[in-house]
Amino acid sequence: MTNSIPLDEARRRREWQDTRVRSEPRPKAAPRAWGGFRDTGRWVGKAPPSVDWIVTGLIPARMVTLLVANGGVGKTMFAQLATTCCAVGAPVAGRATAGGAGAGVFGEDPEGILHARQERICRHLGCDMEDLVGRVFPISFAGLDAALWRGGKTTPLFDSVEEEAKRIADLRLLVIDNVALVYADNENDRVPVSGFLNALNGMAERLGCAILLLTHTSKSSEAGTFKAASGSTAWINGARSVLQLKVDDEDPGRVELKLVKSNHARPGDQIDLRWTDCGVLDVDPDAANQGLLDRLDRQTRANKAKDAFLAGLEILATQGRKVSNSRHAPNYAPRELQSIGACRGFILRDLEDAMSVLFEVGEIIVAEDGPPSRRRSFIVRKGQ
Repeated sequence: MTNSIPLDEARRRREWQDTRVRSEPRPKAAPRAWGGFRDTGRWVGKAPPSVDWIVTGLIPARMVTLLVANGGVGKTMFAQLATTCCAVGAPVAGRATAGGAGAGVFGEDPEGILHARQERICRHLGCDMEDLVGRVFPISFAGLDAALWRGGKTTPLFDSVEEEAKRIADLRLLVIDNVALVYADNENDRVPVSGFLNALNGMAERLGCAILLLTHTSKSSEAGTFKAASGSTAWINGARSVLQLKVDDEDPGRVELKLVKSNHARPGDQIDLRWTDCGVLDVDPDAANQGLLDRLDRQTRANKAKDAFLAGLEILATQGRKVSNSRHAPNYAPRELQSIGACRGFILRDLEDAMSVLFEVGEIIVAEDGPPSRRRSFIVRKGQ
C-alpha cells in the first residue's frame, strides 16, 4: 500500500517546482559549439592578453564592476562623474581613465536631476556641456519599467540597451543604476542572480566596454566581502570587481571608496573622497597628500627590498647555495633570504614582490643544471 500525499501538500510541492523552473536563467542565445577540450598548445609562444582598465585598478574593461553603497552616499554621483571623466580624459578618484564615451541607464533620477548633476560635474572638471556632445549619454528611466531581467531571462529592454549602446562610438563605460529597478527577480536566489550577471558580462564583452552596476548595501549585520551587497552572495561572486562607498563615521563630509573584491588587482585599496563646494565627490586633498607620502615610503621600501634581494642572492651564491622561485620548494628564495643579514628587516611579502619585479625587468633569470634525467632550476643574476 502506497502512502498518499495530502492534496494541499501535493499542490504546494508542484507550485514550488514550477517557481524554481521559471527562476532558472535561460541564456540569451544558444551556446556556441565549443569544439571539445584543447590543450595548452594554443598558448605556446604567445603572450597572454593584459587586463585593460577603464578606471585604473578599479574598473576593468569588458566585465561587470559592482558599486555598492547605502542610499544617499553618492554612488550615482560617482557613476555619472566616471562617465564624464572618461569622456574628457580626466582622472576619477585619483585614478586614470581610458578616454572614450560613457553612457548610463539611470532608473531613479529624472531628467532634471541628471541635468543638474551634470552641470555640477562640468563646473568641477572645468569643461562645457558642449564638450560632452557625442561623448556622454545619460538616459533617465525614472517612472518607467527599467527591468533588464525578469522571470529568469533577459527582457526586450536588455536587447534594446545593447543595440543602442553599439551605436555609440568608442564606448568605454556603461552605467546601470540600479539593481533594485533593473533586476525583476529574486535577489536572494543565486541561480537567477548568476544568470543576470552572466548576461551583463556577456554584454560587456560584446560591447568592449566596462559595465558599472549600482546596488545597495546588505542589511545583514554580518561582516565580510560576500555580505557587502544586498541579496545573494552571487552578486559579489558574479562581479569581477566590487567597489564600496561608505560615509566616514567621524567625518560625514568624507566618503571612503574601497576595492573590496577584484579578480585582477589587489583588493583592499581605499581612496578617501570628499564632497566639494559644488557638490561633487573628489579625492580628499588632505588624504591625497598623505597618500602620496605613503606611496613614496612604500616605493622607497620596495627599492631597498630589491637591492637587498640581489645582495642576498650574491651571498648565497658565494656559499654555494642555490635557491628556487617555486613557493613550494624547500629552498624558496624569499624564505631563504630572510636568514641573510642583508635582507633582515624585510617581511616575506617584501622579498616576494622584489623577486617578481626583478624577474619582470630581467635582472634575474632561472637557470638549470644537472643531468637530463634530473634537471634542477635555480635563480641567478642575468649575465652570471
